[in-house]
Amino acid sequence: MDWIEDQIEWSADGNKVAIGLTRFGAGKSLLLLPALSSISTHTEMRSLQERLGTSFATTAIDWPGFGTLPRPKADWRPELYRAFLRFVISAVQPAATITARLAGLAHRAELAPDPAPAE
Repeated sequence: MDWIEDQIEWSADGNKVAIGLTRFGAGKSLLLLPALSSISTHTEMRSLQERLGTSFATTAIDWPGFGTLPRPKADWRPELYRAFLRFVISAVQPAATITARLAGLAHRAELAPDPAPAE
């Protein structure tokens, strides 16, 4: 399977915004969103994409204004992020969406020791 590093363009208040993403895998589409944080990028989802990509077509995407691409001047507010989410869901048409917070919980659960057997 090939990793595809790509960009999509979205408009925030009339300003074009380039948004980084990675595609990997084949099958039903999954959308992977990193934490909404100034230090989070779609690349933090890579290990999850590696695992899920064996069964699903994964798309990990940056939030607009985050990631490594230039952040245009805009009034970044909740309505813009909701509009972006509608846009990306329409573009990717995922069967499911996984956020970094949920992925982190799954990762922690995987690393947790097995519970002691019941007596």
